[in-house]
Amino acid sequence: MRKYVTSKKHILKLGLVALVSAVWLIVRTGRKPSRITYPCQKAAIANIHLFLLVLLVPLLDFKKLRATLPSILNRPRTKTLLILGSLILALGCVPFTANYSPLSNDYLLVPLSLKPQSALNLAGSSDLFFIENASGVDGNMDAAFSALLHVMEDRGLFFFKTISHASGLFGKDDVVLVKVNCQWPQRGGTSTDLVKSLIRKILNHPEGFTGEIVVADNGQGRGSLDWAESNAFNHSQSMKDVVDTFSSYKVSTWLWDTIRSKVVNDYDQGDFSDGYVVNSTQNPITRLRVSYPKFKTNYDTYISFKNGIWNNATASYSSEKLKVINVPVLKSHGSYGVTACVKHYMGVVSQSLTNTHSAIQYGALGTEMVETKFPALNILDAIWVNANPKESSNCGPSTSYEAASFTNVIGASQDPVALDYWASKHILIPAAIHKGHTAYSSLDPDYAPVTSGLTESYHNYLERSMNELKNAGYQVTMDEAEMNVYVSSAFLQTDLNKDGKVNIQDLFKVAQAFGAKYNETDGMYWHNPKCKYCPHEPAVDIDCNKTIDIIDLNRIARDYGKRTLLS
Repeated sequence: MRKYVTSKKHILKLGLVALVSAVWLIVRTGRKPSRITYPCQKAAIANIHLFLLVLLVPLLDFKKLRATLPSILNRPRTKTLLILGSLILALGCVPFTANYSPLSNDYLLVPLSLKPQSALNLAGSSDLFFIENASGVDGNMDAAFSALLHVMEDRGLFFFKTISHASGLFGKDDVVLVKVNCQWPQRGGTSTDLVKSLIRKILNHPEGFTGEIVVADNGQGRGSLDWAESNAFNHSQSMKDVVDTFSSYKVSTWLWDTIRSKVVNDYDQGDFSDGYVVNSTQNPITRLRVSYPKFKTNYDTYISFKNGIWNNATASYSSEKLKVINVPVLKSHGSYGVTACVKHYMGVVSQSLTNTHSAIQYGALGTEMVETKFPALNILDAIWVNANPKESSNCGPSTSYEAASFTNVIGASQDPVALDYWASKHILIPAAIHKGHTAYSSLDPDYAPVTSGLTESYHNYLERSMNELKNAGYQVTMDEAEMNVYVSSAFLQTDLNKDGKVNIQDLFKVAQAFGAKYNETDGMYWHNPKCKYCPHEPAVDIDCNKTIDIIDLNRIARDYGKRTLLS
């Protein structure tokens, strides 16, 4: 008896949906039959057909229907159809304002398939951490950093040094130098949204942060920490703007371009001028004359990039108090194939005093890392990447908004070589393929021959840099069998409004966009004829097939009610 009542209730529910659908169809179509092709009307017709089907099936086998109807209605696709129809009718195209992305094809997500992997031998292996779906509301990266720290700590790598975690990376009174890329505007520089969340995370040290943060780079005469067009959700948000939001803390910027041509001695030689210390001899293998900046911060802290924090009272350095976080952008490069963590140290040296750029091919930046300050942590900005290889136009390192691909990933590792290798192979190359490139050997970390137009192949310069680091005792590798890869997500892809949960608002977004197709011209999704809420944002195309369809709604229905990590 209970099964029969349950089946009857389900039929009544279907009937109610069908009745409302019929009323909606009549009211909205009115005297214009052409409206019958609108997405809302099509959904209404589908609901009516579903109800009629259920009514007709009993004529074939009523007994079987009573037993199977509840399970049929619980099937994901059936649920999806019901949810879609009900939503569209309930909304009727009710306005829903998205605050995730601007109307721009910047946010057409490149579908990646980042998969965790374990090293064949844990001894002598490197840990790599990747966070997908990193960007939150208005580009906020706080949730991404929380997810990153969570997955790192699960593997025993603690971001904060505390009493309970003495091996942690950053202590409460450290001076943290955040090395960014400020040489290029638009997508060529490090994401200012990423740096903002990084600074906020450091300042929220569990024991209270009393140290100092310096955001710095040498753009070799073309750099700026105050670009009018920056790599951010809000294009006008520069590095200086980010730092200014933390004015109540010891946070500042330093543009080393201004001292790149001034040769000085280090503090222990009695020289307190800002400038570059340059070795008098050249490395015989990598042909590098090591150079590094020394400077006084806005808060009267004396920093030597090689030796650490200078203490005037004791006339000595504190090397362990200076911590470097290396935050490059993953991009193609017109001379060396790819630029990421290792190549990013080109912003530490003085090009005008040493001509280091021509020595990169011999592994010079590996030497620079060894003989100055090796980064405590590398955080790779792969939110927007330049995946245009040397074989094509728009190759990096300069990257316009239009040339960038939205992969929406951040990576981290203490091994800059492994992070570069894996990210170029599993993020940059798939993004190049997604853009339609068929020749991309210049991006391949396993391809040793020099692609036409390059100074040296990416593989060769990375391998030679790795050898310099290995010879100095650092754990670095280009062998995937020696890499542990951990992949997590800041948000579920179905959490379209990035509020930490998949709910009715996300369903609304798909319902409004249902049936819309991708437009190559503006990168948005449009109905034909367009509805009054067109265009629809690319994030709604969850399966990235360039159509908002039943599969996208099914993904929302599958994840409905799930929550994701928020800071």
